[in-house]
Amino acid sequence: MDAQYDEERVIPAALAQACGVLTAGFGLSALVGWMAGIPLLSTFGQNKIPMAPSTALLFLLYGSLIVFHVRMPQNRRVRRLGILSASFGMIVSLLLFFLSSFGIHSKVEHLGFQITGTINGAPIGHMSPVTAFCFTLAGLTFLLLLTSSCDRRKRIMVAVLGGAVTLIISTIFLVGYILGGPLLSGSEVIPSPLTTNLAFFGLVTALILLSGLQAWPEKRVADAANGRATFTLILIFILTATGLFTAGYLYFRNYQKHFRAEVERQLIAIAELKVNELAQWRGERLGDASIFFHNAHFNVLVQRFLTNPEDAHAHNRLRTWLDKVQAANWYDRIFLLDSHGVLQVSVPEMTKPVSAFLSQNAADALRTGQIIFLDFHRDTPDDPIHLLIVVPLIDVENGNQPLGVLVLYIDPETYLYPFITRWPTLSQTAETLLVRRDGNDALYLNEFRHKKNTALVLRSSLDNKNIPAVKAALGQEGIVEGTDYRGVPVIAAVYAVPDSPWFLVARMDVAEINAPLWKRLWELSGLIVTLLVGAGVLTRLLWWDQRARFYRQRYEAAEALSASEIRYRRLFEAAKDGILILDAETGMILDVNPFLCELLGYAYEKFLGKRLWELGYFKDIAANQGKFEELLYKKYVRYEDLPLETIDGRWVEVEFVSNIYQVNHHNIIQCNIRDITERKRVEEKLKHSENLYRSLVDNIPQCIIRKDLEGRFTFVDHSFCRLLGRSPEEIVGKTDFDFYPPQLAEKFRKDDRHVIETRTIFESEEENILPSGEVRYVHVIKVPIIDSSGEIVGVQCIFGDITNRKRAEVEHMMLEAQLRQMQKMEAVGRLAGGVAHDFNNLIMVIQGYADLLAHRMSHDSDAQSDIEEISKAAERAASITRQLLAFARKQTVSPVVLDLNHSVSEMLKMLQRLIGEDIDLVWKPSPDLWQVKIDPSQLDQVLANLAVNARDAIAGVGKVTIETTNASFDEAYCADHAGFFPGEFVQLAVSDDGCGMDKETLTKIFEPFFTTKGIGKGTGLGLATIYGIVKQNDGYINVYSEPGEGTTFKIYLPRCRDETDIIPTEHGKEAVRMGTETALIVEDDRSILNLGKRYLEGLGYTVLTANTPNEAIRQTEEYSNEIHLLITDVIMPEMNGRELAERLVSIKPEMKCLYMSGYTANVIAHHGVLEAGVHFVQKPFSMETLAAKVGEALERTGKGWPPAG
Repeated sequence: MDAQYDEERVIPAALAQACGVLTAGFGLSALVGWMAGIPLLSTFGQNKIPMAPSTALLFLLYGSLIVFHVRMPQNRRVRRLGILSASFGMIVSLLLFFLSSFGIHSKVEHLGFQITGTINGAPIGHMSPVTAFCFTLAGLTFLLLLTSSCDRRKRIMVAVLGGAVTLIISTIFLVGYILGGPLLSGSEVIPSPLTTNLAFFGLVTALILLSGLQAWPEKRVADAANGRATFTLILIFILTATGLFTAGYLYFRNYQKHFRAEVERQLIAIAELKVNELAQWRGERLGDASIFFHNAHFNVLVQRFLTNPEDAHAHNRLRTWLDKVQAANWYDRIFLLDSHGVLQVSVPEMTKPVSAFLSQNAADALRTGQIIFLDFHRDTPDDPIHLLIVVPLIDVENGNQPLGVLVLYIDPETYLYPFITRWPTLSQTAETLLVRRDGNDALYLNEFRHKKNTALVLRSSLDNKNIPAVKAALGQEGIVEGTDYRGVPVIAAVYAVPDSPWFLVARMDVAEINAPLWKRLWELSGLIVTLLVGAGVLTRLLWWDQRARFYRQRYEAAEALSASEIRYRRLFEAAKDGILILDAETGMILDVNPFLCELLGYAYEKFLGKRLWELGYFKDIAANQGKFEELLYKKYVRYEDLPLETIDGRWVEVEFVSNIYQVNHHNIIQCNIRDITERKRVEEKLKHSENLYRSLVDNIPQCIIRKDLEGRFTFVDHSFCRLLGRSPEEIVGKTDFDFYPPQLAEKFRKDDRHVIETRTIFESEEENILPSGEVRYVHVIKVPIIDSSGEIVGVQCIFGDITNRKRAEVEHMMLEAQLRQMQKMEAVGRLAGGVAHDFNNLIMVIQGYADLLAHRMSHDSDAQSDIEEISKAAERAASITRQLLAFARKQTVSPVVLDLNHSVSEMLKMLQRLIGEDIDLVWKPSPDLWQVKIDPSQLDQVLANLAVNARDAIAGVGKVTIETTNASFDEAYCADHAGFFPGEFVQLAVSDDGCGMDKETLTKIFEPFFTTKGIGKGTGLGLATIYGIVKQNDGYINVYSEPGEGTTFKIYLPRCRDETDIIPTEHGKEAVRMGTETALIVEDDRSILNLGKRYLEGLGYTVLTANTPNEAIRQTEEYSNEIHLLITDVIMPEMNGRELAERLVSIKPEMKCLYMSGYTANVIAHHGVLEAGVHFVQKPFSMETLAAKVGEALERTGKGWPPAG
């Protein structure tokens, strides 16, 4: 084992030794280089940072120690030397780390060598803080490695961690050198040299390999060692990959920063160069103009020529001068205008007339005496772009007399445009733009590289501040970013041209700038990937080596196990199953274990040497030739239906598992015989439990079924069979499509697929149409059936009949809807009652004063008809308020017992007039009709409104039928008809054969102001009034209607058994009664108070008035005579009418009381029905009505109205 283990450690040890030699070689090479003055030995190339002498010494020390440790791992002297050296190196490096971090560099580090100078600002010959830190970690790792053992696992793990950190740092700096330059170059921190990082890479690799050898001793279990080795290799690879990616990222960011700075520097340099040249060019052109402006000789020559244009000599000299200036300074044309703007001389000749724009600026120049520089412009849209310098020529000697102007014509295509567009380096997108601010725009002055016809045409709004040209026009200078006129992201340098309105933009596309960055990024990525592949290959090689050692150890263990015969024997003898070994060809028993002997009660010798069929207790097995042949054919057989007989005659239930295998090319049968007597008993109990479960399933009210993935029934309980009227055999194997309508079966199948696909529980309430056609509601729960392997094999469904519950829910919803409707009608009723109360007060004032005027006017007066119209309008308004009060059940009524047949019969003529002659009125009274108790006026309202509605529903000829009958409702009927209560009722039914109503209309017909009639044809209060009257009399109303089938209203009024009341009869109008008694009127509305006073005084009464209850009490107490009658409003502030009457009667006990009100608010009436003995007059009332009510209250008959005279 030791030899094998040593052989397995050869590769890691050799690698560690090679890394140690490499590390020591780097250190020794650097020291020799310093000694011999050969810089190349301490660095790679010129101007590269060399390895410091102190660094080289430590590398030589650590590398040598690694070599000695690998070669003599058990040598105590080597171990002690290594511990001392590692401690020394760690202390020295830690000290240098702190000194170097604070910028302190000692000459001791030079080790006596004469070293001076710097490279890129870094001093030569001194250890970098990064190097010192890595040496500290390496020293710690080495120290932990030398002082650890296989029992000190934590030290080894810390050592590996320290080595990994050092490896990452050195890898980062190595990648930096490979990709172009050292990290930290140019900073205050000394960069780590390339040779130093290479040496660290070898040193740390050696330390990690030694840590692995220390962590995997030969006595470790192979499995554990393999797992730890794999984990360690993966960890190292992950750390290496992390280091590579981190280094690549840091390097790329640094490269990107420097590259961007270089691009910006180039743009700024190009922009400044062009700005300076443009400023210089502009200055030179103005200098040329100044030469002519201040040149007296030129002015004399011009004056001479202009004075005598025929002077050939002067003309030739002038042209010669202008030719030389034009040729020397790249002017496209030079021409002379006289003081009137007329062209005199042009070089070269110009046939085109002078533009008005030039003439105007020439006049301005002569007027101001200043040179005018005309910027880029066109005289006309078709003219070329040009610049003009207008130079005024003044005769100074003759009192500054203007001679004319000299015009220098500049074509930008000659010099300016080529100069502006020229770019000093190769570029696909670089471009220079010249712009000026023109109003709220930046105007481009030159042609573009990527777009034609842009000069003096293309503009950019100053509001678009993302364009570099706009930023320049707004005064921004330097490097800017944005999008150009193409909408392409660019980086630009923008500057203003001094002493001009021009701004220069030197820009380049961001895409072109970033192209080298992307190239470098791809190169970097390729390098990192290559390094990762290399690291992966190395890791894989190490893993293969470890796996090879692992499987060798496992193989050795297997061989050792197979060689141990006693172990197998112990298993054979200790087995708790019977084992029988047979010769497959002869059936001879070769071996039997003790358990089988004990189970059957026979000695071991009874088995050996016998054939299976020679033993009686195996006779059933031997006789079953089919089983034996099956065994020989399949090489395996299992059965448990052949019990064995023991020596004492007992039968033992057993399980036989027999198989054939070869031993030395000979077939052997091994029979494993297990006693399953107890298991059989358990199975019997389980079977009983299953029967119990089946009985439970078959007797619960819910149905339970199972389906496979194809939707076929695999299990159904008895409830489901009863539901379908089939036996289980008729259902199992079939699908829903065999028993249900196709649409319903498809829905069931869709739900099943949903459960199978989502592996979720499905629950719903749905219709189930039985084969008989009956529709039942069921609550369904479907769950997926999952086997032991986690696969779905079907769907289980449990559903129960909830038809009764559904019906109850529907009934409950109907009751809730009725309750909401009743609450709604009640709320509207309260509102209607309040409105009617206020309207009654107003109507009474209108009607009362109209009556007073009518009595005062003669019948033939012209105003009499007007007063009658006022009275009619007031009466119609009063009718509406009565309808509102009737709907609100706050109409004050006096119900009496009457015969409904008699009352309806008396109204038939009036109803016939209402509906017209084209409609037949059919009257079907029921004999022996019970009596009802209702105010006759209310009955009139109900019949009249129903007749009018029936008439309006009939188009042309039709029929209206009125019927009466007795009706009794018991509790069973009321339970099925919401809103009804048990009792005896009289039914009044009004039917028509009109247009009928739909369901939506039926839900709203009793709402006030709801009408289906046209505008002006109905108030919408008719049916609302009927509803209020019926409810006020404790009755019910039902409506039956279908569109086109007519409508039937059925009104149920409670039967009245009171025989003492007298059915009222019609009376003629009585004369108005007069009186002389004293009456006190109490009313909070002064208009009604004054009207009532005038009424009573006109009837002969003495009248006292009070506006409030307290005032009435005061007057009653102060009035010494008798007050015969109190007339009081019911609803007043301070107290109501009843409370006031009780107070006043206590003062004057003989006082009678008459109440008046628009509605009683249950003060003197309950739901509008007057209490016995209460006198009441309903607002609005007339004088005649008041006279009659006062007479009833005083219980006497008065004189007639109007009084005589």
